[in-house]
Amino acid sequence: MNKFCIVGLGEHARKKIIPAIRNLKNVQIAVVTSSLDFRENDVLKFDTIDQAISKLDKDYIFYISTPPSTHYELAKKLLLNDFNCLIEKPIFLFAEEFESIKNIAKTRSKYFFECFMHRYGNIYSEFIEIYQKEIDNIKSLDIKFCIPKIPSNTFRSINNISSSLIYDIGCYPISLINDISENNEIKIVSIENYGNYSKEKFKIIGKINQINLNINFGIDDNYENFVKINLKNKFCIKFEYFFYGRKAEKKIITNNDNMSKIRIINDGNLFEEMLKKVKTDIHKNQKLNNVNIKRNILNLELLISQYTNFNNHAP
Repeated sequence: MNKFCIVGLGEHARKKIIPAIRNLKNVQIAVVTSSLDFRENDVLKFDTIDQAISKLDKDYIFYISTPPSTHYELAKKLLLNDFNCLIEKPIFLFAEEFESIKNIAKTRSKYFFECFMHRYGNIYSEFIEIYQKEIDNIKSLDIKFCIPKIPSNTFRSINNISSSLIYDIGCYPISLINDISENNEIKIVSIENYGNYSKEKFKIIGKINQINLNINFGIDDNYENFVKINLKNKFCIKFEYFFYGRKAEKKIITNNDNMSKIRIINDGNLFEEMLKKVKTDIHKNQKLNNVNIKRNILNLELLISQYTNFNNHAP
């Protein structure tokens, strides 16, 4: 039996997480929400996290789908009550929070996990394979993840730094560069609509080893979601819809001056794939997961520090 309790019932949980759980075999679902309009007869509903902790069996896995600023306290309470946790990205805002949770989980023999669904896609596996094969021939890496607007009536509409697009969207490219390199340098070079947290667009440059890095994310006129490898021989390999979690037809496009080749990659529902494999992944790769989580947090802290000190004369 797969038992999940979702904490926080926003659009993401309603439209992506609950349907993914329902597609698993032999499931029981509970939710923690103050929403009055949620009525599904086969789902247990609790008004508070304390009610859920007191009523649910210890084999329930809690899925924390609340604003990032709330993740630490919720995870701490759940782990101290001997529940395992899956936590939406970004998992925590500060490295100190991560270290505290890591120690609690170790002491209680429990686990926690940051939910980056794109890691479970075929296009992600193809990228990792090609990147590793061509690493000595790569000149630069372009990553772009931009959307036309943020969803309305969510925590992202709150104009404070903990709800900024650095955390909500920037965590995706940051997680990828940490997946492929232990050493990286990143620096914000421009921000459009600086100070308006729900409309900002970021440009970041840097290096991973000797590979130039160009990252764009945030709010733009059109939806764009890709990673592109630029090779020294002028070939480029573009992976389209890279950070996309729902079932989709994705593309790997290879270009040079004389030709263009498109290969279709079919990815299923990656939220479902993540939930299927998460227990195995955690037990097999917990140490590596923890290393990547800490790297991600430290890089996001660096960007937030740069953001705080940013001005119109930034290089």
